[in-house]
Amino acid sequence: MAKTPQALPNAFDAVHSVFGRHPEDVISPLETSVKVFGWLEALTGLIKEESRKERPNIFRIEELADISSYLTEDFANYIDCCHEEMKTALQVAKARGGQ
Repeated sequence: MAKTPQALPNAFDAVHSVFGRHPEDVISPLETSVKVFGWLEALTGLIKEESRKERPNIFRIEELADISSYLTEDFANYIDCCHEEMKTALQVAKARGGQ
């Protein structure tokens, strides 16, 4: 007699049970990453553009660099928190018998 295939658990439920979040919320930091890196690329381009002018505006360069630094630091903290939360959730799931 052939074995009856077992139903796979719902992937959405599995993700929610491990991370305590809807799957879209689990992957949303990736979307945010793409946006922030785009902003940083644009800021870097503006800094380069301003610095190459015949008479660069040092105050504009400093302001753009300050914005870039703020975004970089703030976003790094955000991603670090997301990473730590997910890593901890995975460790808890593993300790409870997950693979």
